[in-house]
Amino acid sequence: MLTSSVVSSVNEVSASEWDAVGDTDDVWDSHALVAALEKTFPKRATRYLVVRDGARIVARAQLSTDQFDVAFVVRGWARTAIRAVQRALPFFLVAKMLRCGGSRGPICYAPGCDRVAVTKIVTDALERLIEEEKPALVLVHPITAALKPDVDTLFPGYVLMTAVPKATLEVRWPSFDAYLASMTSSYRTEAKRRPRTAAEKKVEVEIRADFEELVPELHRLQRATAEQATELRGTVVPQEFLDILARHESSRVLLLRRGEGGEIIGFMLYVHAGKTLFMSFVGLDYQISKEYALYYKLLYETVRYAIEGKFTRVEMGLTTLFPKMSVGADVSRTFILLRLRSRFWRALSRIAPYLSNLKLPLKKPRVFKT
Repeated sequence: MLTSSVVSSVNEVSASEWDAVGDTDDVWDSHALVAALEKTFPKRATRYLVVRDGARIVARAQLSTDQFDVAFVVRGWARTAIRAVQRALPFFLVAKMLRCGGSRGPICYAPGCDRVAVTKIVTDALERLIEEEKPALVLVHPITAALKPDVDTLFPGYVLMTAVPKATLEVRWPSFDAYLASMTSSYRTEAKRRPRTAAEKKVEVEIRADFEELVPELHRLQRATAEQATELRGTVVPQEFLDILARHESSRVLLLRRGEGGEIIGFMLYVHAGKTLFMSFVGLDYQISKEYALYYKLLYETVRYAIEGKFTRVEMGLTTLFPKMSVGADVSRTFILLRLRSRFWRALSRIAPYLSNLKLPLKKPRVFKT
């Protein structure tokens, strides 16, 4: 018999039970990192919906209650106007939102379970929470390709919407030189010129698995980068979470130093998950970043690291798509399910696409010869 319950902490579920459900290669969904996120982001109000078939967990979903601020997803005059009103009325166009979703999908399933029956239990439990908490918006994300054809049946009352595109690089070259040789002449020239600019400024590259002592400096750079974010709201990662990642066996950091052993002026934090390399957090010294072409240097060195590490894919994330496309990443749309529970928010949703800064162009440049 299928039953559901909501627990307030991931630690109420054993690590072995948790990790037996979902994608075993998804490090971000592991019990260890979810517990770390819970500890270092206490304001997220995260809970966990657990579905059991008898004593066995057959599905789980992460739930969180957030404040949705329209100003984070609009641009230009619209954002300026909203921020001006919010100085006097802080909660203007801010609404309570219930979010259901993890890193790979809204629901993690155990192998061999009846997904339709299990999803029905999840949606019923979600309905009960909606009635209790009365959020203005309900967000279910991300909607995977496997789930997309059945959303009308599994999630009645929700609207399928295009969300922020993501960048993925499929690694198919035996060496970094082969990668450069496969590029069209204009992109190959840029791929050589930008790192050369950094080399001329004596920018040194270092990759480390042990970097606990560097966490305070990495946190400073990550905070500066998050505060500069323009496409999406930047998340300032707590230093405690970076401490946990620094001790995690799957984490690596790529450092850019000014001179051998010099100050850190940029970094990219990676997480290994099988043959997939996840780019997670980035930090840059913005005062010298443009002069040194640091972000492009990080991207090209990421490609080199993925090739030499025999990875087959690099998940590059949701922002700064143009630089990522210029190094060869493919961009694909992502999807969410949205439910708006008031006439006002439904009316606002009709004009949101004209104001949003998330509607990014997806035309891919011709980076490679074939």
